Amino acid sequence: MKPQSNHKHLPENYIHHQPSSLFLVQKVKEKCELNDQIFDIGCSSGRVLNSLYKIGFNNLGGCDINEVRDAMKENFPDLYEYFLKNSSRLVDGKKGDMKGIDRIIGSMSVDYFISHGRTFDVILQYHGLDCYLFVLDNIFKNCKKGVIIVQNQWSSIYLDYANKYCFSGCELSIGEHLYALYKEKRQFHCISEEKDKKSLDHNLFYGCFLK
Repeated sequence: MKPQSNHKHLPENYIHHQPSSLFLVQKVKEKCELNDQIFDIGCSSGRVLNSLYKIGFNNLGGCDINEVRDAMKENFPDLYEYFLKNSSRLVDGKKGDMKGIDRIIGSMSVDYFISHGRTFDVILQYHGLDCYLFVLDNIFKNCKKGVIIVQNQWSSIYLDYANKYCFSGCELSIGEHLYALYKEKRQFHCISEEKDKKSLDHNLFYGCFLK
């Protein structure tokens, strides 16, 4: 896969929290145990992982298509020290290169995969449909307990993979204009559902898919 990069997605641009990234932290806090294995797809500088680390989560990992360690060291030194001691749990690329990261995701088994923002969009845009589908398939297949995401773009493909791997249910918070797409997947049991949640921008959606 040919390396690609975009200055907008560099880790130094993802230091400060947005309401949506804080929302993801809160949902992980609600759904997960402190010793659960949590792996952040597209962790960037580590702002979500750092917040989880500060509240006691102690089994963290992450990957990003860019080099993230310098930004992490400068902005989140405690998290950086954690990954120095657990170096195999942080996998970063070089200027957008997916080489090695897709292989790691394909072989990894953790309790929860989490992700925020445009991670999957970026994979699709810069690395193509096959890579995008490979990553999604493997995070749904390889998680032990669930997948928790706050993403910029809804796709019913998330429900397709949850159905494929026999997830028990999900929580969704999606905009009104996305609700009809969800309803097309009525065979999938939804634990709870909300429309136009105030804590999320109308273009974002939250999904917690549980095994």
